[in-house]
Amino acid sequence: MNKRDSTPSPTFGRNGSYEPVSNRSKPLAKQVVMRVADEVNRPYQELIPLYEIIDPDALDNLFAPTHEGDARSDGLVKFEYAGCEVIVDSVGKVIVDQVDTQKEQ
Repeated sequence: MNKRDSTPSPTFGRNGSYEPVSNRSKPLAKQVVMRVADEVNRPYQELIPLYEIIDPDALDNLFAPTHEGDARSDGLVKFEYAGCEVIVDSVGKVIVDQVDTQKEQ
């Protein structure tokens, strides 16, 4: 498996990225699609629509700032998409890891 963890970086894409939720320039759903496409080495247009797996608006709103404007302090969501395990946490960290299709015996 080739685990890719987004780390603090001013770039987005192949070098990974990390943007706190309050400073995100791209919605989490879009980040997930782009990171998964990168991980499976396919254009994002060839992936099944994310909404067939998880509600993109709900994902984007899940870790949005509170009504008082405070950042969410904890939590994560984990799901499979296009052959990858995706983990998104409350600070906007997106981790994508291809699922091993061959089960070890």
